[in-house]
Amino acid sequence: MRYIKKILKFIFSNIDIKIFERIIPFPIHKKNFVSKNSKIFKKKIEIWPNIVETIGSNNEIVFVEFGVWKGKSIKYFSDKFTNKSSVFFGLDSFEGLLESWGRLPKGYFDTDGKVPDLNDERVKFIKGIFQNTSEILLKNLELHKKKLLLVHFDADLYSSTLYCLSQLDRLSRNYHVFFDEFTGEESRALYDYMKSHRAKFKIISQANRIDYDGYPDKMFGEIIHRNHS
Repeated sequence: MRYIKKILKFIFSNIDIKIFERIIPFPIHKKNFVSKNSKIFKKKIEIWPNIVETIGSNNEIVFVEFGVWKGKSIKYFSDKFTNKSSVFFGLDSFEGLLESWGRLPKGYFDTDGKVPDLNDERVKFIKGIFQNTSEILLKNLELHKKKLLLVHFDADLYSSTLYCLSQLDRLSRNYHVFFDEFTGEESRALYDYMKSHRAKFKIISQANRIDYDGYPDKMFGEIIHRNHS
């Protein structure tokens, strides 16, 4: 038995860690992110109207987006949430991925530092890597703490997503959230955040990719802070 354990240790210690990282999200999802009561959509674009309907298009909200790129999603939600007192914060370095993600190399999504021009004074962009801009965001959120909070995680990377979840935990509040690339690094980040911060996640709706065999590509729900569970 000891000999077999040594062989297994040798085999597993020499496997590329990225292989494990690609596999881990599937058992994590099966055990932690399955809900019989959530709405299921076939296309990702179908889940966005559900988010607006759930929050209420006329409600006063503060919207945060981690990972803006060309601004397609933040424009959609700033158009749909019509309350003039709502505010929208888009955080991005606008220099692309900080590290490789799947088949995409470091620097992919680079816009040469250019931010989108949305022609909406309610939309503010905070430029820089999240580790350098999170304090700016938290100070702004403190000014709008009475508004409903909706967060869009579209940073793709495990490291970025986990960091942002941990920073928002400092708000000590519940908030709605949706993930753009859930079955992958974002679900692993959410799982580790929940364990380390004793938070919960309530699933509201999801969009499933055909090539993921029923696993969700987009996930919308609510983060339940430990002080409010």
